[in-house]
Amino acid sequence: MCDKAIKKVKHNLIEKVKKIQKPVGNKTEWKAIHQYNLMLSGVHNYYKMATHISHDMRDIGRNVDTAIKNRLRDRVKRTGSLKKYKYIEGKYGKSKQLKFVSEKPLIPVAYIKTRPPMLKKTKVNCYTTEGRKEIHKPLNVSMKILQWLVHNQGTQRSIEYMDNRISLFAGQNGQCAIMGEVLETDEIHCHHKRPVKMGGTDEYKNLLIIHTDVHILIHAKDEKTIEKCMILLKLDKSQLAKINKYRKLVKNPEI
Repeated sequence: MCDKAIKKVKHNLIEKVKKIQKPVGNKTEWKAIHQYNLMLSGVHNYYKMATHISHDMRDIGRNVDTAIKNRLRDRVKRTGSLKKYKYIEGKYGKSKQLKFVSEKPLIPVAYIKTRPPMLKKTKVNCYTTEGRKEIHKPLNVSMKILQWLVHNQGTQRSIEYMDNRISLFAGQNGQCAIMGEVLETDEIHCHHKRPVKMGGTDEYKNLLIIHTDVHILIHAKDEKTIEKCMILLKLDKSQLAKINKYRKLVKNPEI
């Protein structure tokens, strides 16, 4: 991580700690904790292949842990249950750095599972213009949009969902799974193949990055809405077949 990024992450996480310390209203402490965990999970996911990231996260962790200690004081516990937080248990459960506030876990900053980049060219590095271009070339993804996904997290979504959304966007090269077009920030929707209300989960394999209008069409039941989306999207036979595949999974009739 560059110095600017380290400084920004430190600042943002400490601001989240302040919101946990003094939440707006009596029932929003859990939202503040959730937002802290979402942001930190996004940072871990985004930087997991960065060189010496464990060292950088330890540096950030020292500052954030000091803020937690000074601001939350007696509210912080070293032990607690993770039964209700399966995703955190699976990813961070072995860490001795876990803390709990009001029986809710705080993800440890310094506990990051790194993923080494494989089969990289020798010219790939962050010290030259050419080397930096080689780092981003294989991703075929807008780094600006990827960062937007990291920092724009919904309070009603699970950490697993937000984490997998970022990974899926990168895995699909920033493209709609149906249309094959590169998506802008206002066009990105993350679709549950099997809806949550039907027993679907936030697992990677149950999610799909698609265009907003495609998402509307998959769930649409009103004939006028379907007709409008069909005109906008101009689907070919292959794309329509994919739409119908996902419509069937949400119990909608084929078009």
